Amino acid sequence: MLGRKSLLMVIQNVLTGIVGYVGLFFILRYSGLESYGILQFAISYLGVFSFILDMGFSTAHIKKISEGFDPWKGISVYFTVKLILIFIFTAVSISSIFFIKFITGRNLSSPYEYYTIILIIFYYIMQSLVMFYQATFNALSKAAIISVPRIIEATFRNILYILTSYFIARNLYNKNSFSMTLAFILVLSYILYVFLYSIYAKDWKFVKPEREDYKTYFRFAVPVSITSIFATVSIYSSNLILQYYWGPIFLGAYISISNIIVFVNSTTNSLSSFILPNLSSSYKNEDIKKYSWLMLEFEKFISIAILPMVIFFIIFSPEILNLWTSSLIQFSSVLIILSINAYVNAINIPYLTHFNAINKPKNIMKIQIFISISLIVMDIITIPKNFFGIKMLGLGTTGLALSIFITSAVGSTVYRKLVSKYIKNFVNTVVIKQIVSGILTGMILYLIIIFNLPARNWYFLIIYFILTYIVFVFISYIIKGINKNDLKYILDSININEMLKYIKNELRRL
Repeated sequence: MLGRKSLLMVIQNVLTGIVGYVGLFFILRYSGLESYGILQFAISYLGVFSFILDMGFSTAHIKKISEGFDPWKGISVYFTVKLILIFIFTAVSISSIFFIKFITGRNLSSPYEYYTIILIIFYYIMQSLVMFYQATFNALSKAAIISVPRIIEATFRNILYILTSYFIARNLYNKNSFSMTLAFILVLSYILYVFLYSIYAKDWKFVKPEREDYKTYFRFAVPVSITSIFATVSIYSSNLILQYYWGPIFLGAYISISNIIVFVNSTTNSLSSFILPNLSSSYKNEDIKKYSWLMLEFEKFISIAILPMVIFFIIFSPEILNLWTSSLIQFSSVLIILSINAYVNAINIPYLTHFNAINKPKNIMKIQIFISISLIVMDIITIPKNFFGIKMLGLGTTGLALSIFITSAVGSTVYRKLVSKYIKNFVNTVVIKQIVSGILTGMILYLIIIFNLPARNWYFLIIYFILTYIVFVFISYIIKGINKNDLKYILDSININEMLKYIKNELRRL
């Protein structure tokens, strides 16, 4: 059942990814990188404060409910805290805009940035409410309920992107103004998102929690929140540094490529949605043998799902970027680096989740503080051409991608080293075999480039994408990176009839 639930999350991710790619195509083709860059600047600017909206409570909520905490009390505590955090976030965001415009007397590079930022405030508020529902359904392992609203929202949003880009953006003289339209669509689609989840939550009961209930959440959330603060601020600050030194076009290009890679990241998140509940349950039951087995199995299956996709992105990076716009081809190195980074982060998720599962989120906090500070330092070294008169590498978008990869790789190594003391395993040998299979698969596929076989059209890329998975699985099976039981488990998980039965049964309970 766990495999079927995880696969359903992946299917949802594939569907939303496809419509997301089409929406991005129309945005870049008809409005350009600059208007998209303005939107992403607004998201990054407010993203620096977005940690306020969660403060670690979503993780605390998932963990406590999965461990048997009264779900109605948990929902009541979490929702109350959410409302308080939304109020604080809104106040801080509006104050920051007021400070920049009226106190410092400085202006942003475009007047549209102010209006886009204001719209994006509402987007973050709606996103926070979506997170409230998702965290609860995640804790209850309701994969179908999580997936359906995601598909509807993504389809609705990207249809609007397509229509407005084609009928409005391409006829605008000043395309930068289109950033406000994109922001408004985001807000509108997330209002729909909240509404859809509220339908599934119509039977929830809100009760009056005790003071100890709040304390239970706070004790776990505080160290997680510190982790979230450093992670969030460092990521969005990186985007702002790139915007400051290279402008909205480069930021638009970088975020566009990040959104292509987000398909890998969101697939990883879909597969790993139920890692924390399952690890927490095994740890609470003191079943260390099962716990260790789950850790390695999660890593193995995440690797099977993600690695062929990463190999495909690496080999065909120019061809893939050309599907959206030829102006992205010059940023091919960014796609390659972020693809490798996505894989490193993917197989590391079980090791990172381990600390939350065993009630030691402070370990993640310490490591994340180190990673976040290191990322900002690396950004300053790699992104600008000079920093206060000191010559830097000036690598722009490639520099940001390198900074993220290097800090992620170091952090992953530290996580594994610490977790190995608990599960007595630093390296998953099966995953090493899969990496070897991935390298061999890449070498075979590179022959397509060497012999100049057709690869610029989207239908050829789809064929090569499928071929990548077939070759990878074949080689992995030969060198024992995948065994018969793994194949049987995968085939059972993708049984269409059983999947439909599961979806109907879960949604029928509403």
